[in-house]
Amino acid sequence: MPSLPILALMVILPLLLIGATLLVHRIYCNHMPRYGWRKTLPVPTLPRISAKPEWVRQEIIKLKAQGPDLGCRHITMIFNRRYADKGMTVGKTFVSNVIHKHHYDIQVIRQRLKGRKLTAGPKNRL
Repeated sequence: MPSLPILALMVILPLLLIGATLLVHRIYCNHMPRYGWRKTLPVPTLPRISAKPEWVRQEIIKLKAQGPDLGCRHITMIFNRRYADKGMTVGKTFVSNVIHKHHYDIQVIRQRLKGRKLTAGPKNRL
């Protein structure tokens, strides 16, 4: 008959091995959720929208150059008021991206606007 410490080792050691195996399995095998299997829903795919025409970007650049204190939201409202009837609208994020990408072009246009010679317009006649 084995002594008590050897008997305790014979019972505790397999339990520790099983516990360590389960712990390693849980850490390295992330394929099963903690509380049973869950159905995975298919990820909806959005239809690909074609890129905006180049004239839209040029118009946004021109608006920003003419009004440097205008923000993205205000430029969006102005553009959408002008061109919504033609079926072209823009969002604030698109306007922000265009302004950030074409910052140098906006500065060049502003310099041209500042340095231009003013022409005399028609006189007011009463």
